[in-house]
Amino acid sequence: MGEDSGQSFIESFWEAVTQHTPCDWEVLGVRPECPIGTCVASRLVRVQPQDLESAALAEHEGLTDAPHLGILAFRTTKWPGVSAKMRAALQAGNMDLNKMLESLSKEIAFYAVPAAI
Repeated sequence: MGEDSGQSFIESFWEAVTQHTPCDWEVLGVRPECPIGTCVASRLVRVQPQDLESAALAEHEGLTDAPHLGILAFRTTKWPGVSAKMRAALQAGNMDLNKMLESLSKEIAFYAVPAAI
């Protein structure tokens, strides 16, 4: 995918959505840092909340507090439920989008690919 295959970013992203993302996906993110979770396909991770050990490793590796999330795609048929959960998290004071989506990954099917797809 990506530079190696001569595909544009848009073509690579569309391929990831249509050919590599599992059927249950609700949110797909292109993240500027390496996503943390379970690898489900080549360059595709099911994002999971970090345990304390993973969080410490990510902080040591410089993978936390990225300046921006990157690109997000929301499955339109799942948007009402996802947006309600995001709204509730925002009302609870969780204003960092990266951390909010990571914490919601227990409840929503959030997948991510690194920005260099």
